[in-house]
Amino acid sequence: MMTGNTLEKGVRPLINNRGLVLMLVKYLLKVAKDERFMDGKVKNLSRFLRKLFEENGVPFELSCMKAIFPDETDTALSVLGMRDVCALGKSSGPLQHFRETIFPMIIAGKWDFQLNPDKEEAILKVLELKNDNGKIIDLKTNEQLKNRNEKLKERNDDPEFKAREQTTEYKAKRKKYRDDPENKEKAKKYRDDPENKAKRRAREQTTEYKAKAKKYRDDPENKEKARARKEERKRFFVKKQRQITPPYGSNGGCCTMCARKRSIGWMSVVEFCFQIEEDFDNEGLFERQRAEQTCRFLNRIKKKAAKDGEYSKIRSKDVLCLRCLKYKRSATKKIKKILKA
Repeated sequence: MMTGNTLEKGVRPLINNRGLVLMLVKYLLKVAKDERFMDGKVKNLSRFLRKLFEENGVPFELSCMKAIFPDETDTALSVLGMRDVCALGKSSGPLQHFRETIFPMIIAGKWDFQLNPDKEEAILKVLELKNDNGKIIDLKTNEQLKNRNEKLKERNDDPEFKAREQTTEYKAKRKKYRDDPENKEKAKKYRDDPENKAKRRAREQTTEYKAKAKKYRDDPENKEKARARKEERKRFFVKKQRQITPPYGSNGGCCTMCARKRSIGWMSVVEFCFQIEEDFDNEGLFERQRAEQTCRFLNRIKKKAAKDGEYSKIRSKDVLCLRCLKYKRSATKKIKKILKA
């Protein structure tokens, strides 16, 4: 059975199987020689191409599917159905991909094979293109032919599209897409791909990219957004830190003084007591508070806080939460008092 029912973003059958390009070139030349085309009776090129494929018993779209899913049977492919990327008439289909990307590469000599001038001219006429000293002109718009990336950039820069991106409905739709586990996994796989990492590093080293990044950072609105994101990250960090549980192996899994189970940070009681002793030693005081005295001080506080008079004495594996480290203040006050005397 089919392993998946969707095509990966960016998949192109003409790239996966170069033989499909030769097949498409062959049938585009047939279109150019067909009397129906010569008489101007052909209104829809993709529909006419599909008719030629059917007349010759060539399952072109099924061959496209086979190029993307080479291990699947014809039955499994028929269950999957013809997706946009394999349908001739779609804007993202192989015919449009050939027109915008593959054929200009053939003309520029950047493909596996080249066509003689007569064949090039015939296909240009069929695709409604014109070669103007190396520039491919789209006769439908009388402008230079744009590939898919250029069209996407033009769409993304359109003010109406940008306004639509700010709507609540669009943001909710994008969030739903990003939060989908399958899409998250695909995004992670794309980011972690060594080839994509190398491409990103190379792009980030270009002067154009650095200038664009600097311009973005220096924009007052973007600076404010960056500051807000930084503050949000700080709040999230503090919130997350409060969820830290006591270190593994500590007694009771909670603070020995207040029984708190989650805190920003933790310290063992033994370490705390010896730290107080070090504070006295660092000041060079003869009347220092030893670790045993600090431990007895903490036990007195526990005894005082116990309502029924029963309490567990401090043991070596007990820990203190960050809030209970405040008991260090009494030692600090004692040090100041001795130094003033």
